Amino acid sequence: IKTAEQLSCFAKSINNGTTYQDQYVKQIKDIKLNDNLLSSLNTGITSELHVWTPGGYYIMNWATSTEDYKSFNGTYNGNNHVISGLYLPDTGATAGTKGLFGYTNGASISNLDISDSYIGSRSDENSSFIVGRATGTITLNNIDTLLNNEIRYNSLVKKNPELAKEVLELNKQDA
Repeated sequence: IKTAEQLSCFAKSINNGTTYQDQYVKQIKDIKLNDNLLSSLNTGITSELHVWTPGGYYIMNWATSTEDYKSFNGTYNGNNHVISGLYLPDTGATAGTKGLFGYTNGASISNLDISDSYIGSRSDENSSFIVGRATGTITLNNIDTLLNNEIRYNSLVKKNPELAKEVLELNKQDA
């Protein structure tokens, strides 16, 4: 994956049912989804921003006790590249499970930096920069979400922040 368009098509393919089980996906260039996202948000200019659609989702209908989901189950190697300008506002259009990946099941994500990005969240959502909701075993390695010079360990995996904190500590030790 080397362009914003290819990354978007990859996410759409997950939402259309491709799980990438036992498959390896590699990013080969830095990808910018929005230019100067945080500056645009600080000045209130949001009309021209591209809203990211996460790869994968999980929706629980409590009234009928039914689940609807699509998940990424493969390996994503960011190849030490950056994804910047990831934008998921706090609106109904992106409600539910939010992140680069909305929902994963047994996935591995490595060697990736997220910068100049924003994810708005309501208390009833599973939202983070990398994975909104994860089931099965998730492997995160060499992931950095440095935003405004602050490392946020809960920005890795919303559903299991203690795991994300442990991953961050391991990454700091390797640095």
